[in-house]
Amino acid sequence: MRKLALLVVIVVAAVAFWRWHGRGEDAPAAKDATATVAKDAALPVSAVLAVRPEAKGAASAPVATMGKPGTQASPDIAQFRARRDYASLYARVKDVRTPEALYLQAALYARCGSDHDAALTAAQRASNRDKFVAEVSTQGNRATEQRIAAYDRLATNACAGLDFGTLDAAKLDRMIAEAASAGDPRAQAWQLADRIEGMKVDEQGRRFTSDASMPAGAMNDIQRLLATGDPDVVMDLSGVLASTMGNGFVQIDGAAVDPRGMYAAMQLYACDVGASCGAESPTMLSMCAYIGNCDAGNLYDYMYYYELSPNSSQVTDLYRQRLRQMYETGNFSGLGFVAAPVGRSSTYHFGTTRP
Repeated sequence: MRKLALLVVIVVAAVAFWRWHGRGEDAPAAKDATATVAKDAALPVSAVLAVRPEAKGAASAPVATMGKPGTQASPDIAQFRARRDYASLYARVKDVRTPEALYLQAALYARCGSDHDAALTAAQRASNRDKFVAEVSTQGNRATEQRIAAYDRLATNACAGLDFGTLDAAKLDRMIAEAASAGDPRAQAWQLADRIEGMKVDEQGRRFTSDASMPAGAMNDIQRLLATGDPDVVMDLSGVLASTMGNGFVQIDGAAVDPRGMYAAMQLYACDVGASCGAESPTMLSMCAYIGNCDAGNLYDYMYYYELSPNSSQVTDLYRQRLRQMYETGNFSGLGFVAAPVGRSSTYHFGTTRP
């Protein structure tokens, strides 16, 4: 587990959540993915200049889920995703041996271990807030008050009252493995993503990623897990499907994926199946507080306006719609992997976006 400390880590996490690593030309799949876009579109390219999410009365894209019957989150999972009162949640699940409870035990241990921001004292939190307010107040940004309000909503310490001691990476691995063996799909996706990404542990017990590589049979597991329609599974596997593999290429419908388009599409597809993506979601609050982008009403608007180019938006939406079709039919065979010699001038690694 990457060591998190002090306020700056929240900033890094917020930015890293949406920024990709790697430089170079777009993947060839970008042209393939946009081939179905009408060439005789009525709007000129300059039409993008008319898009202004901050305009009064501007419509936001709907945050509509498409979950199938049986995919509704349990009250415990809903509380975990809402980052609310983890002490009471842990008290309920700590002695329960169901797959979901075992997953929550591991997830709470990972999030609230002593190397987490939760270890900050009240005085440190107050000092960090004072520094943040002083910084944004001198920038002259019209969204200053919104940024401070977003910061305060983010700063709530959901881990208050929990003390797990020093986080032990080996213990966490055992907890994840136990939940995965019991059948929890979120734990299985967590374990699979770590395996594909080549997660290792350094001398200080911190987890880091080495070269990503797709093991034999892993794509079948990915297809099975995505069919559950669980947004946490989608978020855990988003980096896997978008990152450069050292032993081949991830494909969608027979064409190598555009890494950036696939990563963004997986984030929005997670919204489609129930992830928190509205204005009060941690990601949106982070983007408002630390970057100053406070006008988007939800993650759809944020991605399509702030984060993506018009071309990338088209690729992203095509991928997203295809993922939705796969989910609705229960058939994710359109996702594949081709083992092949890899020679690239640029690589992409996105990591997981574990909730």
